[in-house]
Amino acid sequence: MSPGNTSTSAFLALWNDIDPPRITEYERWHTLEHVPERVWVPGFLSGTRYVATRSGQPRYFTRYDLNDLSALATPAYQDLVEHPTPWSASMRPAFSNLLRKPCQRVALVGTTQGAALLVMRLVWAGPIGRDAAARSAHQVLTQGARDVVTRVTVGRVQPAGPQAMGNVDDAPEGDEWIYMIEATDPEQLATVEASARTVLSAMAADPTTQQTGTTMPRASPTPPHADSRARQVQPDPGPGVQPLWLAATHYRYASQVLHANVARPGRPAARIDLMASSEITPSVPPKR
Repeated sequence: MSPGNTSTSAFLALWNDIDPPRITEYERWHTLEHVPERVWVPGFLSGTRYVATRSGQPRYFTRYDLNDLSALATPAYQDLVEHPTPWSASMRPAFSNLLRKPCQRVALVGTTQGAALLVMRLVWAGPIGRDAAARSAHQVLTQGARDVVTRVTVGRVQPAGPQAMGNVDDAPEGDEWIYMIEATDPEQLATVEASARTVLSAMAADPTTQQTGTTMPRASPTPPHADSRARQVQPDPGPGVQPLWLAATHYRYASQVLHANVARPGRPAARIDLMASSEITPSVPPKR
């Protein structure tokens, strides 16, 4: 595995499930056509695939590191979304529980890519200071050292770019943040999560967490319809700023594509040669 590019200032986080009968085909399509095609887009630095290590959460997580969020507004990216390959078009109906979150990166600490990934989503009642979020990233890395936490990336969700399919998202409205916490052992992620929650609880109790010049209303209860598949908790009320909502998902590393390995003048060719014969449309003959 190659370390992520530390020059990135943004990332795109995606969760999804897939119809069970098409999991094997999805793995082939997503690994060999879809992610390389996305990473080919100018401004994309890498695409990293992960697979869930526990039930009750989306099976797949994909992380795209970007130069900045403008990578999601390029003509090349728009063309991929609006004109999918035959294989991509055939796979879209098989998706479920899709969640797409573009983020402006606020902190990146640590130097080593891990084989395990904890993804935590937090929604706060109002704006959180960037300095407080950056401090929390350092604290998560430091406190997780015993469990070999290797790198922590923190980003603030910011809508960007076209989207082929709608989100399945029951999180409440608010200031949304994503923490991607890498470690070496998927079996240690429960311990890593507990340590990260301790840091975030302290962050919530710190009055300097609130962004200067804003007023934080007291957090409301987690909506009863909130997605239980994401292992949500609502922190106990207390002093300082409280998150409205928190969800955590656990993954293991699967594969990675770097932009340097797929860069070329034109859009990559569709991998019709790898499609199942039943999915090849008559109007698009397979390559010989």
